[in-house]
Amino acid sequence: MIDEEIDGFSLDEFKSWMKTNGGNYVPGLSRKTIGAIASPRVSPNKLISKMSLEEGDLEEIAKDFKRGGKVIGVDGNSLLIEVKSGTFFIPKQYVIVR
Repeated sequence: MIDEEIDGFSLDEFKSWMKTNGGNYVPGLSRKTIGAIASPRVSPNKLISKMSLEEGDLEEIAKDFKRGGKVIGVDGNSLLIEVKSGTFFIPKQYVIVR
């Protein structure tokens, strides 16, 4: 772990800034991710096994998500996605964000 400053960059200051300015940083995703359209990267069966429902029917949501859904939140490495029939969390590696 690097504790020293490199050309004026302090890792500790950056971590502190991230905690106070959003804290929802996920490597590979930007703040523009919220509001973006997401679509499945995997088969329907794999998709269903990786989804964590917030509200709605699992099979209906999976069917709706084939046409895409809107990213409405980020929690760690998971995305909260909204489709016509409900909302669900899914790990980001199982979706394509456009």
